[in-house]
Amino acid sequence: MDWSSIFDESRPGSGASDADIGLFVAAIGKPLSEEEVAEVNRNQRNPFPASDPFHAAYRPFDPSRWEMPKRPLPADFLSFLRWCNGGWCRTGDREFGFFPISDPAHGVREMTLAYHLPQHMPGALPFAFNGGGTFYLFDMREQADRGNYPVVCAHAGALGWGPNEHWVVADSVVAAFRGSVNVDDCRKSESESELDARELVAVYLEQPLKSLKTLILIKEHLGISTSIAELNRVAQSPPGCISDGLTYGQAMKRCAKVNAIEHCLGIRLLRDRDVCLPLTWQG
Repeated sequence: MDWSSIFDESRPGSGASDADIGLFVAAIGKPLSEEEVAEVNRNQRNPFPASDPFHAAYRPFDPSRWEMPKRPLPADFLSFLRWCNGGWCRTGDREFGFFPISDPAHGVREMTLAYHLPQHMPGALPFAFNGGGTFYLFDMREQADRGNYPVVCAHAGALGWGPNEHWVVADSVVAAFRGSVNVDDCRKSESESELDARELVAVYLEQPLKSLKTLILIKEHLGISTSIAELNRVAQSPPGCISDGLTYGQAMKRCAKVNAIEHCLGIRLLRDRDVCLPLTWQG
């Protein structure tokens, strides 16, 4: 395949040799070494200050239990690496900043561990950034379909397999390369388009708070009568419902004001609270 013909503009890194690719394929799925476990542990930090009530409840995760993706990599991706190992490519508004397969700071395995992907998105393997903090990843949770895995995206600061945390871009890496739309604009899902802004929803506190001051913001911006003491009780064991009388449109606007200060609120369908809704909506 003439890879250069796919992109409008490309600055590919030096292609990887067959030997380099062989070493990469053999190493990418291996368990973490003692040195890697130690490095991850050194970089873990309690996000709560000592004065915060949540400081004592914080528990670091155990990277020695992580499992790296072990399934065979797509043949097209390995072929692409022979042309572009690292580097940058663009088509339209879609950019790719590729990770080299072997680099002590920004290699594929190194980025996987540095962003704790086996903890937040087990089964995901990153291969590029979009230039705006969004990862391109192979979804390797299931066996390949005719040699291909779905390519998904997730923002580096909000990694996860939740419906509001990742979105599917293409059914193969070549299809992802051929797209020209900025992947950050691909987040609109089928459930979004079917929802009405007047849909009744519940607002949930989805994760522990970094600051108790956020409770005051929640009470103020959501316009709820719930007392600070009750909000604090919910905050002790998230997720928990803090409001269930707003429309989707109202909830998005009010949650955005809080999440701009501390990203902690989520929106769920009132009729099915297992369904988490996007925090933005395009009608």
